[in-house]
Amino acid sequence: MVCKKCGSENIQVVQGSSKVKDVSILRTLGRWLLILCTAGLWLLVPKRKGTLKTTTLAVCMNCGHKWKV
Repeated sequence: MVCKKCGSENIQVVQGSSKVKDVSILRTLGRWLLILCTAGLWLLVPKRKGTLKTTTLAVCMNCGHKWKV
């Protein structure tokens, strides 16, 4: 593998993860509707936290340029 920026072959492949917040307006409205219909008992059910998205990146050790693999 060769760096697109400097042409070096000193490349390291790493995995990174980032948290993706998955909250839609319909999910929020549905949750509030259930809270109202159950007189607040639905508040005992925990909210959804979101998902982790894993990406694979290549990093040039000479210039620091990163790109997706």
